[in-house]
Amino acid sequence: MKALKAALLTLVLCSAAHAAGPPAFWSEDLTDLQAMAGTETGALATAKLQDKGKQSTIRFRVPPETSDRFVSVKGQVRSLLFIDDGATLLAVVQKQSKRTAWDTYLLKMDTATAKTNRLVTLPRSAAGMAVWPGARHLLVACEEEVRSFTLPAFRSGPLYVLPGGNLALAHHSGPLFLVSRTSDLVLVNLEDSQAEDRLPVRQRFGTSSPLRYMSITPDRSELYGVTLAGEKVQQPLDVLDLSAAVSPRIPRKPEPEPKPI
Repeated sequence: MKALKAALLTLVLCSAAHAAGPPAFWSEDLTDLQAMAGTETGALATAKLQDKGKQSTIRFRVPPETSDRFVSVKGQVRSLLFIDDGATLLAVVQKQSKRTAWDTYLLKMDTATAKTNRLVTLPRSAAGMAVWPGARHLLVACEEEVRSFTLPAFRSGPLYVLPGGNLALAHHSGPLFLVSRTSDLVLVNLEDSQAEDRLPVRQRFGTSSPLRYMSITPDRSELYGVTLAGEKVQQPLDVLDLSAAVSPRIPRKPEPEPKPI
């Protein structure tokens, strides 16, 4: 399929069975969980609302630990992500303060000590996270955009304009990322120029249900995801046109000037 093909390719996400390469939380009961994260080495973290929605309990375990530990934070945890080989757990947290104002921020936890540290303020719509290993950037999906922060300093990095309700991110390879949105799933190349004031979409797929979490297997053959309803889904990634996605993108030609009558 051509990278800029206008037709929409339907991506059918079906209920997944256990297979090689699923994330660590795949055997968990996802009922009522707000967020989840896992690594290839077996680190596991989940978050659940407590105290009538006023705070969240993060449950986590990092090998060689065999028992879970618990940390409470005020507000709702919207996403979780392990970095530094499981030594650090990041959380997007949203809480309401002073009745009307919403405070959304990035929380950093040292998994060895369970000590937490608030890092940066995020847009209210901030949701899923992913790491761009080559650029050492943390990416955060937000409405109309994808924010980035340099690692390990967490300073603001490039802003990627991607119109729509962006919910989750998954790194595929190099600068290629899958982005789950409220209306579709898209493949983007973060090295593309934003000369048209937005990040171009290299491929677009229809989905039966938006994903709030995505994970790609190490061999890049399958996508594991969790829908907004908490259902587990699995999808082969042979639908991706990677050769077209990494080739230079031809800028759109400007509209011709109207001829005088």
